Amino acid sequence: MLNAPEIPKDAFTDIINLLTDCAWTAGFHEEIRCLWNLCDNREQQLLLKDLIYRMSVLDRDKLRDACRDINAKIQQWKLTAKSSLIVAVANPKEADGSTAALQKIKNKIVPADDWHSRCIGTVPGAVEIVKDGDSIILFDDFIGSGEKMVKKYKWFKKSLEKVRKDEVDFDSLTFYFMAFSGMKSGIKHINDELGLPVFCSISLDKGITDNYPANEVPHKLEVMKSIEEKLALQYKRKKLEKYSCGYNKSETLYIWEDDNCPNNVFPVFWWTPLRNGEQNETLFTRAG
Repeated sequence: MLNAPEIPKDAFTDIINLLTDCAWTAGFHEEIRCLWNLCDNREQQLLLKDLIYRMSVLDRDKLRDACRDINAKIQQWKLTAKSSLIVAVANPKEADGSTAALQKIKNKIVPADDWHSRCIGTVPGAVEIVKDGDSIILFDDFIGSGEKMVKKYKWFKKSLEKVRKDEVDFDSLTFYFMAFSGMKSGIKHINDELGLPVFCSISLDKGITDNYPANEVPHKLEVMKSIEEKLALQYKRKKLEKYSCGYNKSETLYIWEDDNCPNNVFPVFWWTPLRNGEQNETLFTRAG
């Protein structure tokens, strides 16, 4: 926990307003106080305040709506359980957001009795059962930079050609990408790289670049980086420079309620160790 001097009146008012106006912040008084203690000036505090107000939180109601939207899109694409697979993009022997998300949707795609058995936990699992002409939905809870989805698509192709080259023609398959939420920049990256359909129930702008006048953006980014200077240079073998303003400069303002924080989120919200050797109580938790 970061020890700091008494919080000035303006900052105290900020914290009270955030706790009052943002329902999801209930119970995070100490974490928000620690965030304010990272700041050296009012400009930094006001930036954090604005970003927290605009945080997109996938709560129970929004999750329900996202599942409905995903079902509607699958119906619109005219995909059927008989010739389609919904594939979580988790690594083998590893549970992640995609497997948790798959569990949430597997009884929400109509007709559920047909679709639930077509939800596959990993790419290798899907490679084992895919057949010519199938449609593959690569599924995750969140699309950040889009790099992960592109890599999983290429992994699927490589695995199929290695394991079942003489049984299944990769070119006969049709691919789609889906997630509860995603960054517009990440969705664009997938489109640019692969030219394949992508659907997210919630699509998000970059927290700073897409939300301030163009002439203010460079300064706002520098303000954020000045707060990041309080964070340790390395955390769990991760170098801060790689995650400055979120992985691949994603500038993400998003969290699935009570779930693992994406590394695309601004690190001030989840990067625990501080440069002075102390541990900060962060607003979100990221494991891995």
